[in-house]
Amino acid sequence: MPTPQEVRAQIKRLGFNRVRSWMVLREIKQLPQVLLEGENIEFLVYGRYQYRHGILVATDQRLIFLEKRLFSLHVETFDYHKIAAVGFSTGILFGSLEIHVSGNHLRINGIDKTRIQPLVATIRQRIVQSAKSAENGPLDDDILIKLERLAKLKEQGVITNEELLEQKKRILVS
Repeated sequence: MPTPQEVRAQIKRLGFNRVRSWMVLREIKQLPQVLLEGENIEFLVYGRYQYRHGILVATDQRLIFLEKRLFSLHVETFDYHKIAAVGFSTGILFGSLEIHVSGNHLRINGIDKTRIQPLVATIRQRIVQSAKSAENGPLDDDILIKLERLAKLKEQGVITNEELLEQKKRILVS
């Protein structure tokens, strides 16, 4: 979990509008408890989502909508690999972000229109990176179990080193 000082430093690097920052100070104070260890903020905007006023935070790992009320905290997270599509519309001053996640359609309104296109570009870039890492992603549990069994057989002397390498190659290729 990052410290409050680390979170403030990340937000300062983003150049978040200080005029709006007083409106979301409660939410910003909650970010250290919401962010994961090593998670970095890439974009932060104020917006409205389902009658809630809060911040939308794009990190290097996920999207987070956060609203802090007097006695409650509302947090919703959206993993990039689950986002099917992202769109936006703009008006005179504000814009709306539309996100399609796992069959749901989310709409976040009241976003500063000058910040919405860069936000959408950031989200789309993360979606593409998430899809690429999923293709090259972590090994399937079945594969790990098979490789662990092979290692045990080698340790027990049941199979030779050559047989281990041959079986390992066969498992990884399939």
